[in-house]
Amino acid sequence: MAVFDGVHYVISSSIQAEQRRELSGLLDLNGATSAPPHTHLIALAGSHTQHEHPGSLHVVSGMWVQRSIVLGKLQLEQYYSPDPTMIFSGIVACATDAARSSRPILIGNLSWMFHVDASGTLNNPRDSLLWYPVPRGGIPGLNDCEITVTNYTGTARDYLKKLIQVMGAKFTPSMSQSNKVLVAGYSPSPKTQRAVAWSIPIVNHTWLEDCFIAWK
Repeated sequence: MAVFDGVHYVISSSIQAEQRRELSGLLDLNGATSAPPHTHLIALAGSHTQHEHPGSLHVVSGMWVQRSIVLGKLQLEQYYSPDPTMIFSGIVACATDAARSSRPILIGNLSWMFHVDASGTLNNPRDSLLWYPVPRGGIPGLNDCEITVTNYTGTARDYLKKLIQVMGAKFTPSMSQSNKVLVAGYSPSPKTQRAVAWSIPIVNHTWLEDCFIAWK
């Protein structure tokens, strides 16, 4: 049985002519037909309209065609919507070790997924240090190390706090002689003065980011 047996397709005018011919050829070669009554509308992401072809059609993107052929069986249409609000349409997600693949794979963590859902934009997880998975247990030698910050406010302070915690260290809002490092945006400040008096190293945010990238 051919992959697209029983599929009667129509391709939206939103797709460029050359790509329409390519999709039509793939569909026809694998058992589909363009004869009515139509069952599927192949549309370009973000540009199709349901009233373009009225009726109870399955509206899918061109990726549905490609994935069905590659996998050798008809894929569920609901996972290949061209609707721009369906951000993860056509993306196969894995919550554990990913199988080897010659195709580019996005590897992100839960914070990245929450960001994508809230922003409606599929950013690369590498765009932020906090979006990429890290080894469990934190950086060796940094576990329970108390770190505080000064002269960073708002989102910058929140970012550094999360970075410190992800690395396995302990963020402290206030400063004491138990602190091992002070991250300072600029100097002087009451905290930097105490750090000098107590011989506590003073660094800026790039030190934290370099430690995170090197994971040491």
